[in-house]
Amino acid sequence: MNVFIVNGNGLYASMFKNRGWKVVDDINKANLIQFTGGEDVDPNLYGEAPHPETFVNKMRDKVEQQIYNKVKNKIPMTGICRGGQFLHVMNGGQMFQNVNNHGRSHKVRIKGEDIICSSTHHQMMRMCNPDVEILGYCFESTKKEYVGFDGKVDEYVGDDEDIEVLFYPNSYCLCFQPHPEFYQDECQDVYFNLIHRLLI
Repeated sequence: MNVFIVNGNGLYASMFKNRGWKVVDDINKANLIQFTGGEDVDPNLYGEAPHPETFVNKMRDKVEQQIYNKVKNKIPMTGICRGGQFLHVMNGGQMFQNVNNHGRSHKVRIKGEDIICSSTHHQMMRMCNPDVEILGYCFESTKKEYVGFDGKVDEYVGDDEDIEVLFYPNSYCLCFQPHPEFYQDECQDVYFNLIHRLLI
């Protein structure tokens, strides 16, 4: 199987190669497109002003939007951390722009099992699209902030789960907030199981 990695580093390539995949430079030869971690997704893409803790790369968003639009409904896509959040936004999703307690590893319940996963994100996918399946969640954060239509920071009030893994079956997009490329562990095993079961 061939994977095209968007804006990744050697960790992503090594992860796929260790799993028997070939990393390709030609997107047209890919069986899977892998979006990667990095800066926050521009809130303007989902109709919000930026939070004071939000840092974006508009050029990266623009380039990745072009890639997404080119391969949509043609090649399955998966995203890690920022990459998963980007695919969520491209599918009409929104974000909590600032949450706490996610800058450390913690348990994530994925398909009924508690898995220890890495966690480095301060933004989090926000459930707002009926055409999506929640595959992984936890209950770590005690603060979830977003920016209202008035441009002011608001805090979400509720005890909803923290969404960690989403799947969009209509567009074949897997959104995975942990970082499976960090370690060859159970989190990475689960990630590839989801890829093969849902996308390949």
